[in-house]
Amino acid sequence: TEEEWLEEKEAWHEEKEECHNDLDQHYDVEWSGFITEHCGHSEAVREMAAGYCEGEYGAFYDLISPDAEIMVNDVDFSKSEWIESFDEGKAPFDDVRHEDMVVTTMSYNNGRMFTNMWYTWKGVVKETGEELSIRGYAAFEWDGERVVGFYNAFDPTEYNGA
Repeated sequence: TEEEWLEEKEAWHEEKEECHNDLDQHYDVEWSGFITEHCGHSEAVREMAAGYCEGEYGAFYDLISPDAEIMVNDVDFSKSEWIESFDEGKAPFDDVRHEDMVVTTMSYNNGRMFTNMWYTWKGVVKETGEELSIRGYAAFEWDGERVVGFYNAFDPTEYNGA
């Protein structure tokens, strides 16, 4: 019944609230840590995202390590292959942009740092004038001030069909 469901939901939220209120238990856990959207790493990812849309790739050359592990939808790329693919991938589109971006950087207790970017990729298909809108996710792993790992995931079905 709806009444039972509401009781279960309330009990679940009370249990989770107790967990979140007892933050001391998280400080020594390997994959816990600190998250922020206001830091140099998050800003660097925003700069790269803007550069991608504008065709300005200097930040990628500066910030991506030459031997970074790069994957897009589970396909491996070298740094140069990846950057060189940008113009080809955008060629069928006008007005390429990212919207609804959320960029946060997580510093974990185990010493690893990732900046995550959730976004909506949009572009107008040149042949049809139709706007394409695709949700995506990207993770940038940092070693100091250099990106040493990158993963991007999105559904390429409509993108590849344009």
